[in-house]
Amino acid sequence: MNKFFYLLALLPPSIGLRSQVSYSNPGGLHALQQQFIDLRFGMFIHFNIPTFANADWPDPDLPASVFNPTKLDCNQWARAARSAHMSYGCLTTKHHSGFCIWDTKTTDYNVMHSPFKKDVVREYVNAFRAQGLKVFLYYSILDTHHKLRPGFITRQHIEMIKAQLTELLTNYGEITALIIDGWDAPWSRISYDDVPFEEIYTLVKSLQPNHRPIICTEYMARGNGSTFDGTLPVAKRLNVGAINWGFVAGKTQTYLPWDSWQKPYVLSQPTIWFHEVFKQDWTPYRQHEVDLIRTLTGRGTPPK
Repeated sequence: MNKFFYLLALLPPSIGLRSQVSYSNPGGLHALQQQFIDLRFGMFIHFNIPTFANADWPDPDLPASVFNPTKLDCNQWARAARSAHMSYGCLTTKHHSGFCIWDTKTTDYNVMHSPFKKDVVREYVNAFRAQGLKVFLYYSILDTHHKLRPGFITRQHIEMIKAQLTELLTNYGEITALIIDGWDAPWSRISYDDVPFEEIYTLVKSLQPNHRPIICTEYMARGNGSTFDGTLPVAKRLNVGAINWGFVAGKTQTYLPWDSWQKPYVLSQPTIWFHEVFKQDWTPYRQHEVDLIRTLTGRGTPPK
């Protein structure tokens, strides 16, 4: 089994955000991030229309009738999580295929137009809370059914995203964490400009002003133009933690680009590293990136 290591940039709060969005952080950002880490063990439930299509990315025009669970029991999920001493669950409310498993008013491509005709998100949150477990929700920005993909994004798409997030964050009580996928990832190619980051961030914080930390994942892919330089200063300004795959070459192979699945880099190194920060001898791959991380995290220059 491959082991993956992450670099978590704990960015201290930026004063600049206070003038834009007035949300306080009792205890400080680091304390909130520690609370997130302390949750430790949870259940990620990848349950949506792909479950019934035997494909992670099914046909975007797959009819809603395909979603037809006959023995769904969210209480069983919650009991299993509790018995394993988990502290939370996370449910895929909408995956990349765009099918919504809650009673949304934004599209007919949802569970209420399937044979099941029940709000799965509602059943999930009720079941997990009944077992004393915290509730996370997963939501994908990339949406192939509604043609919300690179080069086709319109203002109407952005308003649909905001309306769907508003439903999820107002109709189901306090949400401990919102995990957003398919956004500024190398494989989705939907940037923070295509779907404005600050606009979505401000909406989420206004709907759930419970001082939870927000953590950005999978943002680093140098070959695709996603870098520390372009992401971390924005993350600091908005008080967002940032997780990067990989750290030192050799511990993992995440310095290799995506085409390494078909083109093994055995005799030569890739021209541009994908993720890693340090070479095997701990010299930086790019010194200015290490300097940037030290500056943004308040760690200054390394000791002599």
